[in-house]
Amino acid sequence: MLEGKQVAPERIYGVSQSIFSVSRYYGGCKAYGETYHYDAATDSLVRMDIWRKQIKKSDKVADDYAKQEREKWKSVQDGFAF
Repeated sequence: MLEGKQVAPERIYGVSQSIFSVSRYYGGCKAYGETYHYDAATDSLVRMDIWRKQIKKSDKVADDYAKQEREKWKSVQDGFAF
């Protein structure tokens, strides 16, 4: 048996084929006492502290993510057009 505090995993892979698949629609979830961000490029959940470090390291990653989010929400809004 493990002693002490157990650490939540940094990444959870294969999200679309697991019990975490609903997190794709919400952009993330809470699991193992931590908040996770859904990364569509790798179909994985990334622990929020790790995700923030990645974003700080690379402005390009942040810009690409913002562009993907804008495109996603624009397509949703276009779907409601009458």
